[in-house]
Amino acid sequence: MQNAEDIKAAIVIIYFGALPKYFDLWRHTAQLNNQIHFHVIGDSVQTSQDKNISYHALSIDEFNSLSLMETERLELRSAYKICDFKPLIAELFPELISGYRYWGFGDFDVLYGDILSVVGDSFGKFDYVSTGWEGESGPLAFLVNSEKVNTLWRSISGIHSKLNNPECTGIDEHEFLDALKQKCSCDIIFRECLYDLPAQWREGKLLSLRHEREYALYHFGGTGLQKPKSRIIKKASKLIEHIRRGGAIRIGRRNNLIRSGLISMIVSRWTERLTGEN
Repeated sequence: MQNAEDIKAAIVIIYFGALPKYFDLWRHTAQLNNQIHFHVIGDSVQTSQDKNISYHALSIDEFNSLSLMETERLELRSAYKICDFKPLIAELFPELISGYRYWGFGDFDVLYGDILSVVGDSFGKFDYVSTGWEGESGPLAFLVNSEKVNTLWRSISGIHSKLNNPECTGIDEHEFLDALKQKCSCDIIFRECLYDLPAQWREGKLLSLRHEREYALYHFGGTGLQKPKSRIIKKASKLIEHIRRGGAIRIGRRNNLIRSGLISMIVSRWTERLTGEN
């Protein structure tokens, strides 16, 4: 891993259960963003280091035994509920974000472009740097590493009962986002490649083919996008082999993701295929 001074931010992703079939695709695009330190925490990984990704073995029981969880009398009751705990990451794992100017959270069901090329100019200017629509940035978000932001979750009305509610309510993208907008400086820009299609991912860059605009990520697991996610799950191993050989990925006009090259993913008849790619 490169020197600490080269790292611009830390992203912490907590995931309980078997890693998704597209994990290697996420890992490949994460490692191309070598100025970001990714921390993967869960019960399906072994504590280890792989370039700019650190893995931390942790079970749900061990998560519930963390100092903050016991002090605040909080309990995580299901794997998916972890989304509601994203705003607490800085206090849950202070040792992981210590020393970074920015920290953030995210998901695995994304393709990263060159993240810092898209969001880097906002670092040092804003407390919260979003990538999602109207700031709803569960798949990737950055927060300044300050006491004000790191403890902001505590200002949410009824937060303890909401966190102890077994149902996932999207605290990270609703109540916490509202608190950020009210009390912090926020850079709210939609940086997901979702509507400016067709687009192409090639060698770590994600660009619209219509406007040549650069994007930070494509969230293929987003609401209403089940077809792209199911196709990626089905073709994940071939897809990762393809991009490791330098191949490109094309994202179609109708939110269908296809691979360029000799092996193409099956897409709907309405999706226009891109020609002339490697």
